[in-house]
Amino acid sequence: MKDYDSTEYAGYYGAKGFPEGYTLLAMESDSGEARHARRYICLLNNGSMPNGKGCRYNLNEYCCLLIKGTWGKRITEMYNVGICDDDKVFCAELEEMIRSAAGALHQKIETEVWYSGESIMQDLEKMTCPDILFLDIELYEKSGIDVGKFIRDGDDYVTHIVYVSSRQEYAMQLFRLQPLDFLIKPVSEGQVREVLERSMKQRAQGKALFEYQKGGVFYQVPCRNILYFMSSDKKISMATREGVSEFYGKLKDVAEKLPAGFIMIHQSYIINSGYAAEYTYETVKMQDGSLFSISKPYRKAVRGRIKELEKERLHVGI
Repeated sequence: MKDYDSTEYAGYYGAKGFPEGYTLLAMESDSGEARHARRYICLLNNGSMPNGKGCRYNLNEYCCLLIKGTWGKRITEMYNVGICDDDKVFCAELEEMIRSAAGALHQKIETEVWYSGESIMQDLEKMTCPDILFLDIELYEKSGIDVGKFIRDGDDYVTHIVYVSSRQEYAMQLFRLQPLDFLIKPVSEGQVREVLERSMKQRAQGKALFEYQKGGVFYQVPCRNILYFMSSDKKISMATREGVSEFYGKLKDVAEKLPAGFIMIHQSYIINSGYAAEYTYETVKMQDGSLFSISKPYRKAVRGRIKELEKERLHVGI
């Protein structure tokens, strides 16, 4: 990391501002309060904060960290992006597009590239899947569909899979693997940016917490871990990846607290569409084998909502 003179780079209100491509880690605080980062150069000038608020700290005692980014945008936690394609030239081009798109979205990323289905499957046995994986379908021996099944069979429905192919006819085969998108080669930077942004937004929604009260104690559960809710009288059963919890309340009140992706299919059932394995006009089968009826008053709305969610996940008109 290069040191910059705090008099030369006087801050947001200074004559020269910050060096190009850098921002202030102090903005990590939503309140705008600066945080001490020892050994790094101070970039505050005359107590001015980027948001216009004053800083009460002595500049001789206070330092701030410079990190890559763009001024005024908060840099979030690392986003892990994987690429698996046997075309090395395409991988290099796609990696460059991903980096460019991530920069425009002010998102720190790490990328990892595999050139075969066998290599990525071997590595995923020992490591965590990336946040999003751009996966070619026409790989040798182990295809992209094989890799997708490997990931989903490992009970991972969190990793966003973006299939990439030069042919469209695979769309229906991919439905059960719940890909985030299906891109046809050649891929444009605009497509890459759009799918990355959508992935990040869905990830942010996945961090939402559902709060409920039981026996005078308040509990919080990540919404992404909830499979469904069932109501009987005033008792609600909440099925999660870890098991079943029960509490008292009204299912309609629960529905109001949930993010997009949850669907009320019956006055007694709310499902997380991300864990649905099969839909018919009258029923929904969940990945844990549970089968729920869609009541008549909800069928039209449920069908419409499912179509909306599938369009968001896969832009191929299925």
